[in-house]
Amino acid sequence: MQYRKFGRTDMVVPEIGIGGGYITGKNNDSPDELAVSIVRRAMELGCTYIDTAPLYGTNHGKLYGYHRSEICIGMALKDWHGPCTIATKVGCFPQDFDYKRDSVLRSCEQSLKRLQRNTIDLLQIHQCEIPGFERIMETGGTLDGLRELQKQGIVRYIGVTGYDLEILVRLVDTGIFDAVLNYNRYDLYTQEAKWRLLPVAARHNVAYVAGSPLHSGMLGARRESRLESMAKRGENVQAATERLARIDQLIAPYPDTLSQMALRYLLSDPQVAVVIPSASKVEQVEENVQAGARGPLPSDLVEALEAREA
Repeated sequence: MQYRKFGRTDMVVPEIGIGGGYITGKNNDSPDELAVSIVRRAMELGCTYIDTAPLYGTNHGKLYGYHRSEICIGMALKDWHGPCTIATKVGCFPQDFDYKRDSVLRSCEQSLKRLQRNTIDLLQIHQCEIPGFERIMETGGTLDGLRELQKQGIVRYIGVTGYDLEILVRLVDTGIFDAVLNYNRYDLYTQEAKWRLLPVAARHNVAYVAGSPLHSGMLGARRESRLESMAKRGENVQAATERLARIDQLIAPYPDTLSQMALRYLLSDPQVAVVIPSASKVEQVEENVQAGARGPLPSDLVEALEAREA
């Protein structure tokens, strides 16, 4: 496993971590034992950066209930004595979460109990586009809660997450946050964030965390269902299909799977601090690590992949 500096922090993290979004199954219906084994295997292989959230492993009481991602991660780490970086979030759950200071403090306290930890390495605002810039920055808002937790020594660093590039750029450009997690805007399928967000993050030495490197399954087993969903929303399926065909054509000479090539593509960018694919099977963790072992993609292939969007 290769390691990278995490922005301006004193942390050095593995270039491949694990996202906790699907460790309890795509429908939150996998047993706890499987989720724990996924996390433990990831740790054994060096994927010691773990990203989770109160929302993950939650489907409002159906099937297996609430907060199972944090709970299972806590179970997996209970007897773990090696290095570990834990990143979790505040927001999105419960549905009426108001992103105010006191709500942030309560959410963090509950996450610590589920994770069986005394401190959190990185606490992030989940889906910052939901509260918006003003709610985050106002007196008594989200930022005040994060800063209070830092003051108490409970949280080491703070970050923002989301999809919307406009608000992410605005928040990162304040220079306040240590990390930014973005998803579905920089991957093998699209590079919008590479040109719009990463330069701002680099200016403030903010760590960039690459979430959902498979573009929510578009670059994996869920391609057809994703395209069907696009069609139902009236989006341009033909353009998406053509883009995917071009990717398939460019990577065809290589022995790696599409998912592995997607990881290797992001690892080709030194500005990416860590890539956090999720996994619902132990074998997926092992496949991710194998991709990392093969290293970044050739520079000419990277240029060809990015030229189609430019």
